[in-house]
Amino acid sequence: LAQEMPKVALAVSLHAPDQELRQFLVPSAKVNSMESILEAMDYYLERSVHHSFIQYTVIKGINDHPSHAKRLADSLKSRRVKVNLIPYNPTERMGFETPEKETMEEMKAILLNEGLLCFIRDSTESGRDVSGACGQLALKTIENR
Repeated sequence: LAQEMPKVALAVSLHAPDQELRQFLVPSAKVNSMESILEAMDYYLERSVHHSFIQYTVIKGINDHPSHAKRLADSLKSRRVKVNLIPYNPTERMGFETPEKETMEEMKAILLNEGLLCFIRDSTESGRDVSGACGQLALKTIENR
């Protein structure tokens, strides 16, 4: 991809500041470690003019502590990235909760203070009331199979 399409912006779903928490949240992380993903992203960034996007779904009480934001910043600060903080959209099956807006803002402030570009993706909440928001619809589809 880096050689064939260097003008395409890369998006990387991390959702955690370290491998242990990432494995808890993303089962496939056992196969694709955070370290190897960041190495692949670095390879891509060396050949691209774009930033890479880091997707980080924020889950209340799981990965939303200021220390998580600081550790994420530490692992990304030397890289050309834009961090998208995405508030978790609750589902009946998972039992996780949406973080408070103040928590999202605090995480954003920490990342910005560490020199990273950072945005809160509030648009992912659209459709939450009918379980059709980002992350909810896919789970409903899987459950109905």
